[in-house]
Amino acid sequence: MLFDFFKPKCEYCKKRTSVYQGYYLPNDKKIKVCSSCARFAQRRGFRKWKG
Repeated sequence: MLFDFFKPKCEYCKKRTSVYQGYYLPNDKKIKVCSSCARFAQRRGFRKWKG
């Protein structure tokens, strides 16, 4: 809890999480999305990236 600020933020809900999924925006920018917002990213048609 002390070092929660080192965890990446979700691009949509702004929650900090250690488990995330990466997606590319249509302009090829990489974003990190938490597991609860991953459905939204998949519906929007974002491409997944491995990393």
